[in-house]
Amino acid sequence: MRPYGQGILKNSKIYFCSLGSDEHRSFLFWPLCVGHYYCDGDYIVKRQNYNSFLVLYVIRGSLYVENLQHGGRSIVEPGGFAILDCYKPHCYGSTTGCEILWAHFDGPEARHYYDFMKPRGRTALLPADPETSYRYLMRLYDVYDKNKPASDALISKYIIGILTEFMIGVSDSSQSIASKLEHVRAYIDDNLTESLALEELADLAGLSVFYFSRQFKKQFGCTPHDYVVRSRLNMARFYLKTSPMSVKEVAFRCGFEDECNFCTCFKKRSGCTPAQFRASAEPIQIEDL
Repeated sequence: MRPYGQGILKNSKIYFCSLGSDEHRSFLFWPLCVGHYYCDGDYIVKRQNYNSFLVLYVIRGSLYVENLQHGGRSIVEPGGFAILDCYKPHCYGSTTGCEILWAHFDGPEARHYYDFMKPRGRTALLPADPETSYRYLMRLYDVYDKNKPASDALISKYIIGILTEFMIGVSDSSQSIASKLEHVRAYIDDNLTESLALEELADLAGLSVFYFSRQFKKQFGCTPHDYVVRSRLNMARFYLKTSPMSVKEVAFRCGFEDECNFCTCFKKRSGCTPAQFRASAEPIQIEDL
């Protein structure tokens, strides 16, 4: 069937689908429609909802996906995928022209799959094996484009195959991020006397400042800044009890910019001044990090 819409060229195709058995909707995935579009630079889709989820694959050109709730735009290049929650307002299109393969789908577990992938905070996703995801999507499209016989279970398998590759990709990415964050934490521990600017730490992890801060807190239970301060104060407590250095010397040795800032921070977090802590008979108490 030839589709109609802004920027959709005449050699594009769309097929509307239905699951063979209504009872299968209780446990299988199913497509609502699938398509192979050729689009010019005026292509745009903007909707309040289209109760389903959407997987898009860019064959040629580029596709943009806008976040209508929080702002921002993701660009999907050739060989890239995007997954959208079309139960919510969504917008995507192209300013360069593109060729895309896509499928609207749903199922009783579709929301769980989507939510698993959502923490990455991106619309454009990278499957563990993009070629495998593409083959599953192509097989799904061919069922309708070439009238290939396929059971409801086989159609559901194609959709699950696509999503499974995304889930593996997310898991691998999460493990990679965890490793990067551990590397940053070790770097902080070894360089407490340095400036340790947030931008520097994020760059060390190869992440944006916002995403780095969010993932760091998720993994370690505190912000990067709080971790740095707590680590420096732990070092200061040790020096105050075990060395003859003056309070000022301890402040600079532990990475604080000046004695006043150190004393204010120490009292706020320890309940006493550095001098009072040094004079007390209490043993060193190190905060858990």
